[in-house]
Amino acid sequence: MPQDAGLYGSLTGYENYMFYAALQGVEGEARGRLEELAGELGLGEWFYERRVASYSGGMRRKASLAVALASDPEVLLLDEPTAGLDPASRVSFWRVVEGLRRSGRTVVMATHFFDEAEYLADRVVVMHGGRVVAEGEPGALKEGAGYRYAVDVELAVDPGEVVGRLDMPGVEVVPGRGFGLTVLGNSGGLLEEVEERLGGVAVSVSMRPLSLGDVYFLLTGVRLG
Repeated sequence: MPQDAGLYGSLTGYENYMFYAALQGVEGEARGRLEELAGELGLGEWFYERRVASYSGGMRRKASLAVALASDPEVLLLDEPTAGLDPASRVSFWRVVEGLRRSGRTVVMATHFFDEAEYLADRVVVMHGGRVVAEGEPGALKEGAGYRYAVDVELAVDPGEVVGRLDMPGVEVVPGRGFGLTVLGNSGGLLEEVEERLGGVAVSVSMRPLSLGDVYFLLTGVRLG
């Protein structure tokens, strides 16, 4: 399933589906599987009657996935399948991918969404600059990062003016966009420590468990600017 959907806009979703099935020589099997796929993917009347050019982003993704599943593949390759989707459509698509996993298919997916990888993946390969920098189960990658908690801070001043206040043993500060930064550590009292050191310059301070996104920034050294 390519990132750009790979569908002909002048055809309906169904016509695209049957065209690609014909290229693979599986028209009969694909036609027989369509009722099952329609239920799994939520393919409505629009799939059969409307041209792809009139589809929303979510409809295009569903139609493209249906095309990819026409031959009932054992391995499915998805290239950023939820790019451009609204949050509700992304979650809906996640449920579809979960169903594919449960059916025994191997799903290989490229994504820039950390929450997506953390939620869906049995195994994650972290890439940066065209190279693999780490791979493993999401939980194992987080455990190996050396930190348990993250405190997200939004400041009222330039972070450069106050970052020195957060110089604490066993703590790492990761700059964010604009006036934001994230403090990583292992202390259950990290939130209180950060609030005390920043005084009144913090607009908001919140604590959460370490995420796969935090691990990515630690492993690659990438910083948001």
